[in-house]
Amino acid sequence: ALGRLGKAGDRAIEALLKALRDSHENVRWAAAAALGQLGKADDRVIEALLKALRDSHENVRWFAAEALGQLRKAEDRVIEALLEALG
Repeated sequence: ALGRLGKAGDRAIEALLKALRDSHENVRWAAAAALGQLGKADDRVIEALLKALRDSHENVRWFAAEALGQLRKAEDRVIEALLEALG
C-alpha cells in the first residue's frame, strides 16, 4: 500500500527499508516492490536495493532488480549490479 501512495515521505521509506531487512522473504520482496513503486531514487534506497540483489531468496532478488529498473537511475553501479545479477 505504501508503494501505491506515490508521494510517501521519509517515514514510509524508512519503514520499507527496515522491511527490506526483515527475516521473512515475503516481507522483503514486498518492500522491494513498494520501493520501486515509490520512485524515490535516493542513495539509501539504491544501496538497500543493490544489497537485496544478493539476497538468498530468488523472489527478493527479482523484485529488487525490478525496483531498480522502475527507479530509472542509470548510475554505473546500478547497471553493473544488474548485469552481474544476470550472469
